[in-house]
Amino acid sequence: LYWDSVMSKSLFDYALLSGIGEKTITKLATDLVAAGRKGSVETYRGVVQHTNGTYNHMCCFALNTLIGNFDYQHSKISTGQGG
Repeated sequence: LYWDSVMSKSLFDYALLSGIGEKTITKLATDLVAAGRKGSVETYRGVVQHTNGTYNHMCCFALNTLIGNFDYQHSKISTGQGG
């Protein structure tokens, strides 16, 4: 359901909402998924120490979920229980 919800908007829509160009979004997404299951989005001080840090953190986990590696055993964000 989450995937369907995300895919209901176009790349153009997300570019408008974020203020980031479509080419930049495409390049970053391509680089992230090129790492396969070992690629992940991590959070630490820079992302979460803002007024909206909780939402930034949630977005990072959402990206990991969408690329299919959330709690994958060998990803950097594994809790050790995935597989």
